Amino acid sequence: MIVIGGSASSNLAKDLAQQLNAEYVQAVTKTFPDGETYARIEREALSGEVVIVQNSYPNEKFVELLLLQDAVWGLGAEKVTCVIPYFGYARQDERFNRGEPLSAKVMVEHIQMSADRVVLVDIHNPRIMDWFTKAKVKDVHAAPCVGDFFKEYGVDLVLAPDEGALKRAGWDGVVLHNSCDSWTQLFIDDDRVQFNDATYLLGTDEFGRDILSRLLYGARISFQVGAIAVLTARGRAEAGR
Repeated sequence: MIVIGGSASSNLAKDLAQQLNAEYVQAVTKTFPDGETYARIEREALSGEVVIVQNSYPNEKFVELLLLQDAVWGLGAEKVTCVIPYFGYARQDERFNRGEPLSAKVMVEHIQMSADRVVLVDIHNPRIMDWFTKAKVKDVHAAPCVGDFFKEYGVDLVLAPDEGALKRAGWDGVVLHNSCDSWTQLFIDDDRVQFNDATYLLGTDEFGRDILSRLLYGARISFQVGAIAVLTARGRAEAGR
């Protein structure tokens, strides 16, 4: 087995290769002046199973993923697995207005054309997996790993940003052996956040409990002095890196 790292997910690809005790190959990529993407895998040939690790967001990373798929097949890969930490266009999984495309389905159809198996990470809507009819698909969950990472920080409460994320917060809570809750939040800056029309300092709530505020989508980890790490909004582009 060989793990190919795309430009969007090279660190994860390296870690995955180490865990699998597999050879790691970093894909060579660049962008031409006109915006087109160039990709190359510097090997004379490939055999057996090849794992490509690459986000499908933003647009140029999706094109890179498709080019890498074709490249590994061209070098002789016998089986191709795509690991996609950030699956682009997942939120356009319905036609919300007349004349709109099913963008998530379009992504699925192009990816599965050149893949035997696809691994997603906390996909926005599990229904998207039903559109994978040509490739096997699996959705893995990062929440238990996040909970395991924060065990040593003494977290007392796992906070979900909304009701939709409460299930993932619950997975953290199980790992951390504590409670979880969901509050409507509006981030103000790195130190303050508004909960239900009241403003709090990040790190501890009014009960003195450390808070891990879980925003798995569109977030970065920001460590607070003397408190638990919280996730602060920084845009979707940084999620999955």
